[in-house]
Amino acid sequence: MTNKEAALLRYQDAYYNDNPIVGDDVYDALYDEVARENPDSFVLKRVGATPKGDWPKAHHFIPMYSLDKANSIQDVEKWWPNFNITLMDKLDGISLAVQYINGKFIKAITRGDGLIGDDITRNVSIMEGVLKKISFKGEVWIRGEIVCKRSNFEKYFKNRSEIEEENYRNPRNTASGIAKSGDDYEDCKHLTFMAYQVIGNPPIAKSKIGELTLLANEGFIIPNYKPVRLKDVDRVYNEYIDSMRAELDYDIDGLVLCVDNNNEFEGM
Repeated sequence: MTNKEAALLRYQDAYYNDNPIVGDDVYDALYDEVARENPDSFVLKRVGATPKGDWPKAHHFIPMYSLDKANSIQDVEKWWPNFNITLMDKLDGISLAVQYINGKFIKAITRGDGLIGDDITRNVSIMEGVLKKISFKGEVWIRGEIVCKRSNFEKYFKNRSEIEEENYRNPRNTASGIAKSGDDYEDCKHLTFMAYQVIGNPPIAKSKIGELTLLANEGFIIPNYKPVRLKDVDRVYNEYIDSMRAELDYDIDGLVLCVDNNNEFEGM
């Protein structure tokens, strides 16, 4: 293992255990260097990291994989089939899967290594956007991100003491620090769960837009999204960078390109 791979491994373990030690720009730059020097490196293929700490562990119903990254429209065109696209905010938060059985909130699990995560149900139960009852029947998992809204960060966390500065230096660090804290339970009510995926058996929605519409109708808070053509992705992305991202009350670290037809997505 090279020094760069070892460093990337450390950054990944810290990030996926919700205690990032470098910013996204540093991580992305190192990731790209490793990818250029050794495209087959096992470090690039990791989904997450084994969860640590005292929280009970729980298995995911379906593995929570990380997203593939593209730096340009040319990267996308290399592998993108001729599918309809839904473009969605890439939330800069803590990935979470929430279980409901016959409409009742049961538990909430962090991504962890993609197969096993931390059961942080107690903390999640009082977060904004977490519904205690929904209309879906059977076993359903709602996936999304825990974020700290910018307005809540300014109001409740920005002026925390210097001793706590590392955990509260920005909204993402605040979300990761509080979501898995055993001591700051009451602060969890100032965090927000934003939902973007419904998993059920049989599938509940045929399209990504249909999925997001169902979530919004249930009362979940969802990210911004819009249907686009591949040739319009660059233009929409630049609109976000130039103005729209600054107007959001939550942080994003890019945009997600989703195959709109869920059957086509499963077949990729």
